[in-house]
Amino acid sequence: MAAWEEFLVVELGRVRNRVRLRRVPEHDVDDVTGRVFLKVRQTALRGSTIGEARALVREATDSAIVDYFRGVSRHDRHRGAALDGTSDRDLGLVAAAELELGLRATSDVERVHLRDALKRAMEQVDENKRDVVRLRLQGYDGDEVAQRLGLSRANVDQRFKRGREQLKSALESLL
Repeated sequence: MAAWEEFLVVELGRVRNRVRLRRVPEHDVDDVTGRVFLKVRQTALRGSTIGEARALVREATDSAIVDYFRGVSRHDRHRGAALDGTSDRDLGLVAAAELELGLRATSDVERVHLRDALKRAMEQVDENKRDVVRLRLQGYDGDEVAQRLGLSRANVDQRFKRGREQLKSALESLL
């Protein structure tokens, strides 16, 4: 077994723990973990330092978790997507927001508090940016948001970037 393959085997436990910490349901942990390793294996690890390889694994893990929750949101979005606290899926949106905004909730109580703060913070985001941020957190990609709102992709990207900054700032003042 090559050194980088041994590295991946060692990292498997860390990736599973990180996926579990982000509230991926237990029956989907292996699937998300598998996606991480497919993504990492496609990248050249040979010649990388351990630190670079670990950073790549962390980035791939976060990306796979966001993709997972966006997929859950995309699958369920026909049921409504307001952050109203009425569904377990809201906690999935919170997990996506945690990764997107660099936040961390470690317990269910903290996640509920973060969900409530996220709802209040969304009200502070400029209206023209709020719809873009909400749709992106619900799992729509930039092209889908642009089509749905009748905007250019560049405009969606700009509004999302600025709206995400406003949301993060509002959340920091609320938390």
